[in-house]
Amino acid sequence: MLVRIRASALVGLIAALLVPSMAAAQDSDPIAKLGVWAGRWTYHAEIYETPYSHAYAFDGTQDCGWSPNHGFMVCDYLNSNPAPGSPLTDLGVFSYNPMTKTYTRVSVFQESKPFVQDVTIDGNTWTTSATISYKGKTIIHRDVYVYQSADKRTTTTQLSADGGETWTTEEKFTAVRVSQ
Repeated sequence: MLVRIRASALVGLIAALLVPSMAAAQDSDPIAKLGVWAGRWTYHAEIYETPYSHAYAFDGTQDCGWSPNHGFMVCDYLNSNPAPGSPLTDLGVFSYNPMTKTYTRVSVFQESKPFVQDVTIDGNTWTTSATISYKGKTIIHRDVYVYQSADKRTTTTQLSADGGETWTTEEKFTAVRVSQ
């Protein structure tokens, strides 16, 4: 009986030592961080009346998965009821550059050129940002994704026409993972 208890204790100790080291290895792998996006998500978005947008709401699904060689996280978005002039479908591709130690997101739309955004990660918050041209002005566009849990996140889209001094919130949405 004592031998069985010691064996169980030893197995428990080994498991306790391995689990943190496996988690640490995953945390130390910057590409693995992209896995937070994997799965099927449903979302509901509220667009606000701003100088850049008209108020409306829409729903959709997002399917994200690893590229075949596990180097990119590819997300396919389908907006169920987009407003006129809004994309019905778009594609987002997240990547990590080990040389510069930076993340990037490229958005691809059927009706416009690809949109490249820099990505920063601070704990459970992912922020994508890029400068865009809007009616002859340079605007900073950013999306702030906050993961409340592994299966729920909120997103706030903001625009700044003054170099980031002030921000106009254009959109807020909530996404829930419905399957891995």
